[in-house]
Amino acid sequence: YQEISLENQEKTKSFFDKKISAPDGKIACLDFRFKKYTEGSGEPSLSVLAWPTNGQPGVVTIIENSPDEDTWIRALVTLRNINTDWSLVFRATGPSKGSLTVGVDDITVTEGKCAKA
Repeated sequence: YQEISLENQEKTKSFFDKKISAPDGKIACLDFRFKKYTEGSGEPSLSVLAWPTNGQPGVVTIIENSPDEDTWIRALVTLRNINTDWSLVFRATGPSKGSLTVGVDDITVTEGKCAKA
């Protein structure tokens, strides 16, 4: 579980040290819970990056916001064309005015595409 509060356009990145092996079928499912709650104005951001050993990362931006700072939301992200070991990175930016509380928890990666929840 990781949680952080960001003020007025502050930025953060969370890297997970363990490299994830490329799946045999080049497709993986990333399953996690997040909370993203904003007090203030402006659009905060939360992105998930699949960062390969070589090459450019694949980026998925999480649009949905939590209704309050205690509500967790489940995300299922199908990652495609993974042909090398990769790292998981979460990146967040606070709103233009105010604060952002963001957290991630219960992260799992499995081979194959995500099943609908």
